[in-house]
Amino acid sequence: MVNRKRRAALRAGIILLVVMLFFTFFAGSINYFLTPKVTVTVARQGVLTRSLSFGDPELYYEGGVDAELPAAVSIPLTAVEVRAGKDGEVRAGEIVVVFDIAPLEEALETASFELEDAKEALWRFNTGFEEERLRLERQLEDDAATIAAMRDGLRYLTGSSRAAMLRQIERLEQDSARREEALGHMLESKVYAGQSLHAVEGRVEAAAERRDALNEAITACREVRAGADGYISEIYVEEGQRYAGGETLFTIVTDGAEAYIRQRMSREEVSQLSEGSFAAVEYTEQKDMFAPQVRTTGAQVESITASGDQFRPYLVIAKFTQGIPYGAQIGRVRFDLPGVSGIIVPAGALVDGGSVYVVTKRDSFLGEELLAEKRYVNVGEISAGQAVIEEGLEGGEYIVTSWDRPVADGKRVLLPYD
Repeated sequence: MVNRKRRAALRAGIILLVVMLFFTFFAGSINYFLTPKVTVTVARQGVLTRSLSFGDPELYYEGGVDAELPAAVSIPLTAVEVRAGKDGEVRAGEIVVVFDIAPLEEALETASFELEDAKEALWRFNTGFEEERLRLERQLEDDAATIAAMRDGLRYLTGSSRAAMLRQIERLEQDSARREEALGHMLESKVYAGQSLHAVEGRVEAAAERRDALNEAITACREVRAGADGYISEIYVEEGQRYAGGETLFTIVTDGAEAYIRQRMSREEVSQLSEGSFAAVEYTEQKDMFAPQVRTTGAQVESITASGDQFRPYLVIAKFTQGIPYGAQIGRVRFDLPGVSGIIVPAGALVDGGSVYVVTKRDSFLGEELLAEKRYVNVGEISAGQAVIEEGLEGGEYIVTSWDRPVADGKRVLLPYD
């Protein structure tokens, strides 16, 4: 009887021990699974890099080669053939535009007649000038001979006859002096019959220049060729349209052309930039249509001016510091802003907009425990997934960055590897 009771008590004790061990393990497991598992990072003193990013910059070039109709082409010409289009690649000497030059050929014929007429007028002027010079010189010679003879005859005259002869000599000398003065003026000024040699020769020169210019224009306009290797960035010519001298026909961007981007910004955005700020520009280079390559190059802000846009009133011009292939497709542009110093934490660690959970240690009868302490902080700049903490956090503290279940202030947390 006693042995039976002992065996029953032993069984009950074993069962109780097993139950206690089970509940202890089960409770510990429940506690483990209910305790938030968190990842942490160390708050560090550093500099937050900031930037402004845009997706709609405009690429353009300066320093291209313009092709123009010669200024001498005062007659509008009709473009009969355009052999290249915008963004097309051309080689130096390649024909781009062909014009109908019939109006120039007619003008050249007229200019040739005008030149011959001017040359004939110059011949007539020179001939008449020379004849008038010879006539005056002969008259002066005759005057001198007459005066000499009259003076020689004075010795035979007396009284009133001598006085009359002296008066004749005086008048003849005055007339001769006037003729000599006229001859000197004519030789010096090169003027004859109301015309000057300079004016007549100028007419010849002008006619010759016009004829030569038309000859050059005919050569240049018959086939307008590319002046350099490159790409046609702009073309202003259409077949069937008429164009006059001095008009730009097309522009070629060469390897030496300078590339820029234009970006419109708001007042708040542009207030963070200054001339000299750097930018990173993404572009796609389409060397192989099946394998486009995305690359990044740099640019530097050169100017900030008014854009005339109501919503983005400022225009930022940035010049590429390195070469960029013509026709590259511009993606995003990121303007670097001055960095902000302070305690740097991941922006994802912020809760309720102005606090973080700091992990602290506490000793307990179960050993060392980790607790979450909710800390209210002053948040400064936030950029690129990082935030600057201006007050409320020290460098070297561990903060919670993610969790698998809600974290509460003062409650226990576990690290994933615990």
